[in-house]
Amino acid sequence: MLNESELAELCRERKLSDFAIATIRRVRESPPSRIVRSGTHNIVTHYASRKMGCVIKAEAARTELAAIYHWDHDKTTYEFYDQPPAIKKIHLRDNGKTTSHLYTPDFFVLADDFIGWVECKAEDWLKNQLDRPSPHYVRDSEGRWRCPSAERYAQSVGLGFAVRSSAESDPITIQNIADLSDYYREDCPIPSKAELARVREFMGSGGWCWLRDLLANEQGLSADTIFKMIADEELHVVMQSFPLMKEPHRVRVYATRALMDSSELWLPAMLAKPDTEIHQVQPVPGEALLWDGGACEVVNVGDTEIFLRMSGGALQNLPLTDFERMVRGGVIVGTRTMVNPRAVAAAEVMRLASAEDIKSAMHRYYCIHPQLCPPNETHTCCKRAVRKWKAMARKGCIEYGNEFVGLIPTVRKRGNRNRKLSGPTLAVMHRFIEDEVMTASAPSLFVCWALVCNACNKDGLTAPSYKTFLAEIKLLKSPEEVKKAREGEKAGYDLELPFISLDRETPKHGTRPFEIGHIDHTVLDLQFVTEGTSTPMGKACLTVMIDAFTRKILAWVITFDPPSKRSCMLVIRDCVRRHGRIPTTIVVDQGAEFKGTYFEQLLAYMGAHKRMRPASHPRFGSIIERFFGLQNTAFIHALCGNNKALQSPRRMSKTHDPRELAVWNLRAFREAFEGFLTEYYHAVEHPALGISPAKAMEIGLLQSGARAHTLTAYDRNFLIATMPTTDKGTSKVQRDGSFKANRVDYFADSLVEYVDQNLPVRYDPFDLSRAFVMGRSGWIEARSLHTHELAGRTEKEVEVISQEINAINARTGIREKERALALGAYLQTVRGREAALRLEMQQARDREMRAVDEGVGLLGTAPAYTGDTLAIEQQSVQSLATAESTFSHIAQETYEDF
Repeated sequence: MLNESELAELCRERKLSDFAIATIRRVRESPPSRIVRSGTHNIVTHYASRKMGCVIKAEAARTELAAIYHWDHDKTTYEFYDQPPAIKKIHLRDNGKTTSHLYTPDFFVLADDFIGWVECKAEDWLKNQLDRPSPHYVRDSEGRWRCPSAERYAQSVGLGFAVRSSAESDPITIQNIADLSDYYREDCPIPSKAELARVREFMGSGGWCWLRDLLANEQGLSADTIFKMIADEELHVVMQSFPLMKEPHRVRVYATRALMDSSELWLPAMLAKPDTEIHQVQPVPGEALLWDGGACEVVNVGDTEIFLRMSGGALQNLPLTDFERMVRGGVIVGTRTMVNPRAVAAAEVMRLASAEDIKSAMHRYYCIHPQLCPPNETHTCCKRAVRKWKAMARKGCIEYGNEFVGLIPTVRKRGNRNRKLSGPTLAVMHRFIEDEVMTASAPSLFVCWALVCNACNKDGLTAPSYKTFLAEIKLLKSPEEVKKAREGEKAGYDLELPFISLDRETPKHGTRPFEIGHIDHTVLDLQFVTEGTSTPMGKACLTVMIDAFTRKILAWVITFDPPSKRSCMLVIRDCVRRHGRIPTTIVVDQGAEFKGTYFEQLLAYMGAHKRMRPASHPRFGSIIERFFGLQNTAFIHALCGNNKALQSPRRMSKTHDPRELAVWNLRAFREAFEGFLTEYYHAVEHPALGISPAKAMEIGLLQSGARAHTLTAYDRNFLIATMPTTDKGTSKVQRDGSFKANRVDYFADSLVEYVDQNLPVRYDPFDLSRAFVMGRSGWIEARSLHTHELAGRTEKEVEVISQEINAINARTGIREKERALALGAYLQTVRGREAALRLEMQQARDREMRAVDEGVGLLGTAPAYTGDTLAIEQQSVQSLATAESTFSHIAQETYEDF
């Protein structure tokens, strides 16, 4: 980015006005003015730009993301900002007046040769705009797209406005730039001169070689060294030719730029193959010919001579006899491929012919040519049929140049192709299909047909049959449209055809390992118990990160909590612990846990880009969804306590209740699931790859480079960055220097000076023995009461024990409510006992007062209790016994949970 002096110098060179400079400063200081959102066919990408030092958001991969990749690695582009403040589009009307409206461009760019706003659009969309009565986007005489209404405002400010079409961004070039982005970094090691000399020696005198051969060299050159030389332009490749990482066998590496630029001149001749096509030579004026490899044009054809204009403009005349001789000898060839119209017609007939048609044509052919019939076959027919088929064969020779094609049956063309029903009847059917069939009320098709029949009878029309009505629905509407109209968008998603692109664009699964990774959650179809007491714990949630290119599971986390920001941050931590890195692009769905601040901050800290797939479109995450299905069918459903029986609870017997059969605890399942991945999923050939995921990862890292300079250290700072916070985000320090995080108390002597202060807190769900709070000098580590319990245990043991403690603590609210109910019932009984005691005391005082009045001493005989007093005391004693029993039962359950 530019500093203040560099920005001032750039504005001075461009001779910008004060208003233009103020506009630039306002754009630089303003946040994005609009929130980008994903639709049904676009994916929002959060791009962590190294040049800008922030996250830049793009709504479309082919247009905006391609432009971001170009600007982020272009040396002439200084700054670019997404979703700048809105500007005006000024439209000129036919009456000479102007109208305007606010509009938010995609980017604001500061570059050497351009300062202003940029709008990114797809080329096909721009072409469709030309058909509108008053298009906003037009094409100038040089073929560039422009937006006159936005340019008027930009010119009034003194800046520029440009329209960037998707045709300006070659997808292969963008992919190669993305693959080499790690080697453009300043911390990437620079190859030595000796290594460069070994590369040039490997290329030999030719000055070029295939990238695959260079990567498989025996000179000790690593893939990182070779790709760094390409990034620094010590070696040269045609960036728009083929993907460097995915197709190295098709990429040529040149020693010098001059050799690469001139390769179009000398390389085709070196690799040329003999031309076996037949080209037609037509000696007519304007016809292009090739004379001994050089281009020429026919100017005039006379009776004895022909005049040709050579490529340099000179005229050359040749006798027609010499011209014909050179044509026959192949010295002069035509540039137009010969097309035989009869052969084209024959090919069309053969394309439409079925297997039965070909079999019937063979029978007819052998009948008219019995001498060609194989000895083991017999083909006979009447003489009349033979005469008919011979006539068809002669006609085939005339129309198609082949008598066999003339013998192919054309039964499919027979019959009346016109509609049998009248126009009014069809109109009635179409009206009821739109008004009844294609509605959310979704009446049965039989009911819709009944309404059609009733309407036809009233109008005196012939009612269609039920079969005809169903056929008409299929003719007018696709099954996908019918289901979406009757059941909703989500219901019709299964019938949509998968989006398949055959264009030359970026591969959807990347070109190398650790380029694209998918993160998603699933609830395991298995009942769990605690390890010590076998108390039921319910189902756990599995969070997985999978590499799109190799299909290898990079990281996974199992918790008893629902999907949250904690799961996302912990799976990233597990990936760094296992591999020392995370994928460059993380693909997630529209879940709230993926939109949190902590998750986005962590990805920006790691320099990773976030790509959000459209909501309710699971095919965009088909890789990870397929793995979830595989682990269910191949592993989870083979374990004791799986939930298959609960899928049909009314048919389930008590003896087959998974909650009663559960035996798996978290520790045992972790070990078994790790073995399932290592010994089966990673080791067996994947149907989409042809090799196992582990082998694909090994080969991919060898071809694309280890990229050791991009590894992330698994240290204290990284662990704190991947620790989640509490729902509140802060915790209050108590007088003894303790604080509470996620229902666990933590202590630190240095926290005494922060008493009664709310400090930002981070806790580790995988290790409840520690937590961190933010003090004045940084993060302060505190210890919990579980420190001695977790001491001396392995990392996996600590993780499993911490997960069980978390799950038990999560039930605190339920247990507290149960305790409160029991305590309230008990105290209510005590209140009744207190009332009885107060009544007894009052009665004793009354007796004493009566005794004094009557002259009776305290040692006299007391009157008996009344009936009401006895009932109250008996009810109090009974309620007290019931409350004591309930309280004792709840206390026993609480003790067992602990």
